[in-house]
Amino acid sequence: MLDRNSLMAMVGRSLLAVIFLASAFGKVTEFEKTVVYMEAHGVPLATLLCIVAAAVEAAGGIALVLGYQARLAAAALAVLVTAATIIFHLAPDQRIDLLKNMAIIGGLLQVMAWGPGDVSMEGNKG
Repeated sequence: MLDRNSLMAMVGRSLLAVIFLASAFGKVTEFEKTVVYMEAHGVPLATLLCIVAAAVEAAGGIALVLGYQARLAAAALAVLVTAATIIFHLAPDQRIDLLKNMAIIGGLLQVMAWGPGDVSMEGNKG
């Protein structure tokens, strides 16, 4: 039987996934612009890392929506968001993006701690 917590876990995972799926789409459709932005922030191997970031965001976002390997996906995405935060969002004018990323990491840690819930490909393997 579906309960409120199971549905909230599914909605929460899906809402977390939206930002990663949108970001992956943006990296693919605006690839050169994204690489230039990364290079301007001193990211080495920006082309390769842009491809890796887009792949992690897309695969991780899909995994969160489906609730398949959700803890692993959340961990990979948390590492990615942490790295992006350190590289791009520590300046004083980036405070809101820094705080948003901290909130996203918090949500990902919740998925890592409690699993995907019952409404997922994994079921509740809490």
